[in-house]
Amino acid sequence: MSTFKGYDKQATSDAMMRIDKRERILSCVLGGAWLEKLPKHDGKNIVLFSICEHESNKDYFDWKVKMLKETQWLSNFKTWKKKDLYIAQWSDTRKLRIYHKWLHRSGKRTYERVLKYMYSPLFAAIMVMDRGALNQSKELVIDLGLNYGESADLMKAWFKDILDISTEVVRTQTMHYLSFDHLGTKKLLASIKPIVKDIPSMYEKLYPAAHALQQDSIS
Repeated sequence: MSTFKGYDKQATSDAMMRIDKRERILSCVLGGAWLEKLPKHDGKNIVLFSICEHESNKDYFDWKVKMLKETQWLSNFKTWKKKDLYIAQWSDTRKLRIYHKWLHRSGKRTYERVLKYMYSPLFAAIMVMDRGALNQSKELVIDLGLNYGESADLMKAWFKDILDISTEVVRTQTMHYLSFDHLGTKKLLASIKPIVKDIPSMYEKLYPAAHALQQDSIS
């Protein structure tokens, strides 16, 4: 029996659907972004949502900012550069506060309450681009950024239920990982390629052979 059912969406208008907006924001938070809840000020609970990328990944930074702005759900935007890093930040008293609550339990970060909102390769693509790497065997590994709870097992179920991709959970004292074998890596890279191909820095990182062939054809 599947843990995750996905979402059979039917567009009812030209506007972006809520499910799309929510997945975009939560995918970034579970990837390389972070939420910070500030001390209560003037009776308001402010939460900051920040993304940060090295200048070598400026194209990825711009892609994320554009994608998040398109939701029109986030407010009080600002961006700046600090040394070799590009930073973008939003502050919010409502949606981000709700997401912060969903993503934390007993003071610890958790995936358990939000994976049901993920339904497409976009989430997988951001997780791979932010938290993934190819090992020496050219197989993907995703560092989940935690070492406790059931999040890793639920991620394993999500990949199988939504994308039909098998993976294994690897646990160490410091971190929980998802490890994909050669077939799983091939299927996952194929699934996210339509997204990654528009971000040259990430395409080069994840598809080195294809990138080399592309460069040869250009030259």
